Amino acid sequence: FVNSVASSTDSYMVGDAGSDGLCGFNSQSGLIDAQISTHTGRVNYVEFNPAQTLIATAADDGTVRIYGLKAE
Repeated sequence: FVNSVASSTDSYMVGDAGSDGLCGFNSQSGLIDAQISTHTGRVNYVEFNPAQTLIATAADDGTVRIYGLKAE
């Protein structure tokens, strides 16, 4: 179940948030680059920062988490 989808400003990365955590996809290959499930509740929101260096999530557990993105 997907609650939120966001893409980086260059559309290279796509993130989806749902009941199983956060998944980061490479939009060109379609492969999963990252799968994160550090929240204890369903993830409701995902967003990239404008510089594409961070991704933020918000979840039912009342937390917001910010993850650094690896530079290619």
